[in-house]
Amino acid sequence: MKKIYTLSSLLVLIATSALFLGSSGGRVGTYSGSPGDNGTNCIFCHSGGPSTVTGIITTNIPSSGYDPGVTYTITISISHPSNNTFGFQLTAEDSTNAKIGGFSAPNNSVQVVNGGNAVTHTASGNSGTSNARSWTIDWQAPAAGTGEVTFYVACLASSGSNTNNQVSLSSKTVTEDVPTTPIDLNVVVSDESCPGDCDGEINATASGGAGGPFAFTISGGQNTNLCPGQYTVTAIDSENNSTQQIVTVGVGEPVDTPSIILDFDRVIANSANANSYRWFVNGNLIPGADSSWVFVSQNGFYQAVALSSTGCEAPSDSLAFNSFSVEGHDLKEDNIYPNPGYQQINWTIGVNHVRLYNLQGQIVAEKIGQNIQQLDIPERIASGRYILERVSNDKQSIKSAWQKL
Repeated sequence: MKKIYTLSSLLVLIATSALFLGSSGGRVGTYSGSPGDNGTNCIFCHSGGPSTVTGIITTNIPSSGYDPGVTYTITISISHPSNNTFGFQLTAEDSTNAKIGGFSAPNNSVQVVNGGNAVTHTASGNSGTSNARSWTIDWQAPAAGTGEVTFYVACLASSGSNTNNQVSLSSKTVTEDVPTTPIDLNVVVSDESCPGDCDGEINATASGGAGGPFAFTISGGQNTNLCPGQYTVTAIDSENNSTQQIVTVGVGEPVDTPSIILDFDRVIANSANANSYRWFVNGNLIPGADSSWVFVSQNGFYQAVALSSTGCEAPSDSLAFNSFSVEGHDLKEDNIYPNPGYQQINWTIGVNHVRLYNLQGQIVAEKIGQNIQQLDIPERIASGRYILERVSNDKQSIKSAWQKL
């Protein structure tokens, strides 16, 4: 029986054949199914689907992410129970759905289309083997700071006559390998105070890396009440990156028990290895008194506590003093005036070094020169009792009590 074709049926047959033959050599235009392609895919030209399939896209990009500018291999793999003709279109987009990276064709089974923004099969690359087909594409990663990139692909499995088609969509997202800055671990160690006290401390802070909050671990499990020895301090940032530092808690430095003596208007302490002192009168701390001596400021019991560099303490015996009196000094013999005074202290015999002490033994004013007969008093000095020490050219020293109004 002879078939008779109308003009309209011939036009449909020609259009369908042209469409299939055109697609068999790859597809130009936006057909990857990506958001940047408005979701357009093979189903707009072929029936059968589409269905979403995982695992079609594989890459050799490491799990840590891509390095900017490096070229990687993208592999597209598709199969079908009975069809052995295949096609695809692949694109890559950033988080704003903009096309990203650079494609290139490593063999004649694929070609770059759409101005370099997509890759598709060629006529020589659409035949499968045992109902399966794969393609490899080269992709150059974009510039640093791009962030996540998603590959989108639309695949077609066909019988070869544009019938029994199956359209499959798939995507794969990769991250950028952003190098983190090193973690800057700062550790402050306090040695034990005295031998055997085991009161050392380790305090750690950190910055850099992936940022905080930071977690810290110390071998031994705690940062206080530490005995002398080595400890490992670990800092862990918010992404579990870590760095370590080995530190040493030192043995406490002992200090000799000080002896104290009375020297005119001063109480002097002596300890062979003291780093500093604390002074007490009648059991009360004398503020600011940290040298090896202190002026007598009142009657009572004076005591010095010697301190090592690590804070180890050794107290002296108490020394009683019960004859203190500012008026007891012979001020006329010392020849300083006015006394009491306010802005200035004067005397008649010139000296070359003058110091004004508070009752804690701290120098609050000082002057060095030749034939000094006057000392100006800074306004910052509070009213109260002070000791003026004058040293003559022959190193003779004289101390006088003076009171500021």
